Amino acid sequence: MMLSESEISTLRANPPLEPLLQAMKKAPALADPSGYIVRVNTAAEFVEAVDQAKDKSTILLADGVYKIPRSCVLQANDVTIRSASGQREAVILDGQDCDLTYTSGLDIVPLLSILKIFGAKNACIADITFKNSDKYGIAFYGDSEVWGLNIYNVKFHNIWVRGLKGSNQNRIGDSFTNTHSPEKGRAVRPKDGQVKYCLFINDDPKMEDGIDHINYLAGMDLMGIKDWTISDNLFIGIRSRVNQGNAGIFIWQDCERVLIERNIVINCDQGINLGNFGHRKLNVDQGIVRDNIIVSHALKAMEFCNTSNCQAYNNIVYATNTNFPSVRFLDGATGDHLHHNLIHGTLKMESPVDNQDNFIGDFSDCFVNPEYGDFMLTEKGHETFGDWTC
Repeated sequence: MMLSESEISTLRANPPLEPLLQAMKKAPALADPSGYIVRVNTAAEFVEAVDQAKDKSTILLADGVYKIPRSCVLQANDVTIRSASGQREAVILDGQDCDLTYTSGLDIVPLLSILKIFGAKNACIADITFKNSDKYGIAFYGDSEVWGLNIYNVKFHNIWVRGLKGSNQNRIGDSFTNTHSPEKGRAVRPKDGQVKYCLFINDDPKMEDGIDHINYLAGMDLMGIKDWTISDNLFIGIRSRVNQGNAGIFIWQDCERVLIERNIVINCDQGINLGNFGHRKLNVDQGIVRDNIIVSHALKAMEFCNTSNCQAYNNIVYATNTNFPSVRFLDGATGDHLHHNLIHGTLKMESPVDNQDNFIGDFSDCFVNPEYGDFMLTEKGHETFGDWTC
């Protein structure tokens, strides 16, 4: 069921940012830069530094707004790209007028992003902002042995398709016709990565079709990953005008051992999705979703589709649109566990799921201001939950 225009205008304003940032765990400062250091002060210098990066080097950006003229491709190993000041708000890579198609002469399909990563191991992108992209902020080629990727304290601001995108590990250079075998894809797929202390925020809903249709947007969309951690991130306002966008955290297509913890997803169309209804093969094996807060205004807060041996526990879900299940396990889920969660809304299970010790129901007026992320108990909340605290 779609919301009316009046309901959209009532429900879709972003909450104040500062209280939410105060609730998040702060990113510890990185160690001092090491190795070969390249200092850049202009957008042209940045693009050149990335395209020509050497192994074991650091690209340090001076404070400022960088109007990026074209995308750049990182291919070297052990490279860090970071602000010199350590302040992510002080260095903005603005893709408003960026030619997103550049591929540095590589025979690959262009992933339309401000920064592309191809075959680079142990890359660290930290303490900067990616802003104003009609497609992606950062994109990496999942077939190219992008191992040990660290996205750290990065802000993705008004990115209208995906802030962070990882392509399918079986598609060579993201080609749909030139592909690896499943065995080869698993050998080269992205592993040992992390996304930590990041902010994914859109100021307004996506209002119309752009490069992709109006509902094709998410905070991150990662495929085939193994042994990744996604933690302590904040997602705000990842939504379309017609309320059918993808999730803040969207993980699918043959992923293994993904830990998703301590994230806050608020005012997004969907929260955390492991799997995609359109992909009827295994999506995620041994995923853990724990200690997250999801306040969902449109579709599902959490969804599991064709997952195996996944666990969701200690999460708080507060669904403000009860026209859809708040948490849903689609057919094809096997060996999954849902325990010790608080779910304001409904649970729908189309597969057998170990469902234990969850609070599920209508918990209106039990919290001080849940739509703004404040889950302190009211008097009614104390009566309902006893001494439970968030």
